Amino acid sequence: MKKLLFFAFLAVAMIACDKNQRAVKKLEGTWNATKALTTEPTFGLTIDLLGDPVNGSMSFTFENCKLKDDEWCNVSSTISVFGDTESDNSLYKVTNDGTQIEVLDSAGTANIITIQELTNTEMKATWIDDETTIEMELEKQ
Repeated sequence: MKKLLFFAFLAVAMIACDKNQRAVKKLEGTWNATKALTTEPTFGLTIDLLGDPVNGSMSFTFENCKLKDDEWCNVSSTISVFGDTESDNSLYKVTNDGTQIEVLDSAGTANIITIQELTNTEMKATWIDDETTIEMELEKQ
């Protein structure tokens, strides 16, 4: 009985790791935001972060890697909103059966991005930063 439980646990663990690795493989490459809406909780306002047609843009480049426990991959981003541009290099990993991206910021805090949909060319995701929610739609270059 113990052997059966062990093999069942091992099979479940392998399936979960495969889902995470498949998501990493789909993420590999550069993604451009086509939609980025943020909801500010205090006033209940929704703001289009890409609303400035000249300067509004978000781009993320995910490096492919082999996931292992506690292994992080490289991701770079360039975000231009309302005349302010920031570029950053961070670490990421995919967790929770391929439904979450953890991005490690420079302070060592893991920010969680929830993946609603991920194909080889499109992604829909939500990021909650403090109490602010950012809904994004991205296309792969």
